[in-house]
Amino acid sequence: PIFPNDYPYNCEDGIRHCLLWFRKPICPDAILSSLGHSTYTYFENTPANRSVKDLRHMHVFIKDK
Repeated sequence: PIFPNDYPYNCEDGIRHCLLWFRKPICPDAILSSLGHSTYTYFENTPANRSVKDLRHMHVFIKDK
């Protein structure tokens, strides 16, 4: 699931910073487009930079319509 980031980066107005948490391999494009998000970008931290080492997550930036 995608959740709003409790500690979002300082993004410009109209950009939401969310987190997508997962344990198994996923296709983020399929998940985000199925939720109706058409303008977004994302990245995954390297293992050394993860806040929760055993749980992967992607930072997702969604442009509001």
